[in-house]
Amino acid sequence: GLVPTNRLSIADLVLYGGDDPSVLDDPLLERQPGVAERLYELAAPHPQDLFVVISNSGVNSVIVEMALHAKKQGHKILAVTSLTHTRAVPAGHASGYK
Repeated sequence: GLVPTNRLSIADLVLYGGDDPSVLDDPLLERQPGVAERLYELAAPHPQDLFVVISNSGVNSVIVEMALHAKKQGHKILAVTSLTHTRAVPAGHASGYK
């Protein structure tokens, strides 16, 4: 059967978080700390929700921050990424995680 899902996107900051649409013009927004936690709060996930984190490289701050925050909140995480690309680029998160 169908599995109900909710996609989290940086655009949610504008659609549901009240941010000015100009934030979407910032190409570095996905590398800024604090963005993932705001998205998590806007989504209001249930404790039993699984997080499927999909990223080409898995190195930008927001993607790592979201996985770490969701894990800290007790969620299970499934990460999908290109290992070839991930291994070829340096970590972008202060923790050094990818």
